[in-house]
Amino acid sequence: MFDSPHSTHRSERGRRGFTLIELLVVIAIIAILASMLVPSLSRAREAGRSSKCINNLRQLAIANTIYATDFNDQTVPLIMQLADGQARLWMANLYFRQLIGYGNSVNSVIQTPIPYRCPSDFQIFQPNRYSYANDPNLPNEQNKSTLVSYSYNFEDWAPSDGRSWFEAVTETSSHKFTQIPQPSRSMIFHDGQDWWSRWSSADYTRAWDILGTKGSVGDYQALGMGGPTFYRHNEAANFGFYDGHAEKIAKQKAFVHAHFNASPKRPGMWVANPAVWNRNRNGNQN
Repeated sequence: MFDSPHSTHRSERGRRGFTLIELLVVIAIIAILASMLVPSLSRAREAGRSSKCINNLRQLAIANTIYATDFNDQTVPLIMQLADGQARLWMANLYFRQLIGYGNSVNSVIQTPIPYRCPSDFQIFQPNRYSYANDPNLPNEQNKSTLVSYSYNFEDWAPSDGRSWFEAVTETSSHKFTQIPQPSRSMIFHDGQDWWSRWSSADYTRAWDILGTKGSVGDYQALGMGGPTFYRHNEAANFGFYDGHAEKIAKQKAFVHAHFNASPKRPGMWVANPAVWNRNRNGNQN
């Protein structure tokens, strides 16, 4: 039985490959789909990093609560003045480090403990470029100076419109936990770069929008923005509160210009104890 001419023609057409135009169309479709998929994958990856970061902050905030139960209601001090005249920063507090399950003999005691580094913090692995008092001539492993993923809110002791940082660090700066009026609205730790932070340094227009993650601690200080907030999670930062919860907040809500410029100022979550803040905002220590 012979094939008809029509069936032979159909068979040859079925074996024919893609034309150049058809191939280009397929490639274009794949490129479009890829361009739609990559941002989604990137957002999903960052969402995972942000979730890990929030969990870190939650653990730090819970450890702070436990610390207060063991130290007569006193929260972990941002800076503790020791009997020998030395000062100990919060991330070097040995008891606090034990509460978060971190030993005393690994990496610098003035850097964020390795298990508690923000997954989106790529500076923390480059202290010879970004840390305070860094030595660019030494490898990163030998640079042990201050560089953190999370900052401690210092606003109560060194208000952005009043008291100086140098005055504030002469004290042991921590609260009695039960004297914080609204623990769920009072922030203690957040995405940062230096061991301390202030409300004014959360102003993204004067710091983050200029340097982003490319500025060292010294670069931010040169802008007058020591202790900057880092909005490393898609232009948002994670914040941990005194009651133990943590949340992600967009930069426009973390620093509201109208609140900072108001008279009187409205510091919101940046103030844990209004009485302490109002006492110190004009440099008074009474």
